[in-house]
Amino acid sequence: METIMEIRETIRISQVMTSNPAVIDAATPLTDAMESMRRKGIRHFPVMKHGKLVGVVSDRDLKYALRYPVPGDSLVEHVMSHRPFVVGPEAPVDEVVSTMAERRYGSAVVQGRDGAVLGIFTTVDALRFLGNLTRQRAA
Repeated sequence: METIMEIRETIRISQVMTSNPAVIDAATPLTDAMESMRRKGIRHFPVMKHGKLVGVVSDRDLKYALRYPVPGDSLVEHVMSHRPFVVGPEAPVDEVVSTMAERRYGSAVVQGRDGAVLGIFTTVDALRFLGNLTRQRAA
C-alpha cells in the first residue's frame, strides 16, 4: 500500500493540470471574455498583457462585474485577480491542493521557468483527480 509521502513524491501538478489553457488579453472587454468562456466551456482564464501573465479572471468575477457594473470597469484587467496563485510544473499536487483549499483559490496557474503559461489546475481538475485516485484505490 502506498503512503501519502510516496504519492506526493510521484504525482506532480504537470501530470494532472489542464495543459495549454486558453488565455485572455487584459484589454478584452468583459462581455467578450464571458462569451469566450461560455463557448470554450471553462471558468478561469489566465490573463496576459504584452505576453506576460498579469492575473487570472473567473466566471464569477465576470458575472459580478457584468451584474453590478462600475463606470470604467469594462475590461478584464479591471476585474481580474492581480496576484494569481502560480506554481511550477514540478509542484507536488498535495501542496497545491492544500494551498488552494486554505486560501480558497479556484485555480493555480502552472508557469514554466521562462514565464510561459503551461497549464491551469482548477477545482474541477482537483475533483477529477480525486475521483480517479479513489477509483484506483478501490480497484
